[in-house]
Amino acid sequence: KAEILAPKPEGLSFIHAASLPQAGVIALQTLRRRPELGPSDTILINGAGGGVGTFAIQMVRALGATVVAVDRAEKQEALIALGADAFVDYEQTNFTAQRDRYDLIIDVISTRTIGDYRNALRDGGNLVVVGGRVPSLLSVGVMGRLAGKRRGQKLELLLHRPSADDNADLARHCLSGTLKPVIDSIYPLEEGAAALSRIGSGMAVGKVIISHRRVARMATSY
Repeated sequence: KAEILAPKPEGLSFIHAASLPQAGVIALQTLRRRPELGPSDTILINGAGGGVGTFAIQMVRALGATVVAVDRAEKQEALIALGADAFVDYEQTNFTAQRDRYDLIIDVISTRTIGDYRNALRDGGNLVVVGGRVPSLLSVGVMGRLAGKRRGQKLELLLHRPSADDNADLARHCLSGTLKPVIDSIYPLEEGAAALSRIGSGMAVGKVIISHRRVARMATSY
């Protein structure tokens, strides 16, 4: 709908503008679920190497909080360079095994049980599930509020709400240099199937963009 669109400001490339709306807005709306985040907090992002995660790492670092990124080992170097304080290879380590460690868990791929999340969160901690497997999503959606009540924890799903104001806010941060879209790769429209394969491989860091060839050449100068 027209009311959820924001104009692209001058100076922001089409490629970077295309990367912002869903992933960037989800990261913003997720962090608003715990608005008092600061230097004393530790945040874990499961699936940190994707679009949502790469935006969230930068936003959390700007607040001064500690960021732990969870993803496959091949993404470690890129996520540490982006600002993560620590990295967990999910194929080697269960990030929920350490009890009472995190003030906020942002889960993009949702592979753990409610009991696992409760164990890893501190008293009063928050879990925000953005996406993942249906059984995990259903368990958090149906039982999350009750499951965390005893320890003052809040376990919930995020329902993404498109927002022109949020898109404009993200664009301003990009232009000021406080936020940088992470672009994994740019594919021309005729190679759309290859772009989807890149996403499906799980190896992409940040956003995969599909563009017209001419626009892609212009955008890479930004």
